[in-house]
Amino acid sequence: MQRIDLENYTTAAWVVDADHNSEVLYGDLTAVGWHFNQQISGYNIYASDNMSDYSQQAASVIAPLGSVPYSQALGDAAVDRLRLEYQLGSPTPARYVWVRPYCRTGEEGWASDWVDTQPSA
Repeated sequence: MQRIDLENYTTAAWVVDADHNSEVLYGDLTAVGWHFNQQISGYNIYASDNMSDYSQQAASVIAPLGSVPYSQALGDAAVDRLRLEYQLGSPTPARYVWVRPYCRTGEEGWASDWVDTQPSA
């Protein structure tokens, strides 16, 4: 059994350890099975000054600012947690920014948490 470094969230093992107990056990396979054969084609990036445009589960009500195809992911999938990059520009286009995964049909998944690009001092 391999112990997983919980501080190193960049590894593929950290992603598979669903309950983050530093071990990959049978219970962790439920999450793997749940998502087996599902594929993410990329992520849509959203930005708005209006928090009412954000919903974690409901369909998007605004057009995406941009998107990043999963084929542009950086890292080695066998070892690393893959990452994607997107330049928002300066100044940032809006106060709140979030992403949503999409599949090959264009259907979107749940939104990430939003990020406040202008946090109060």
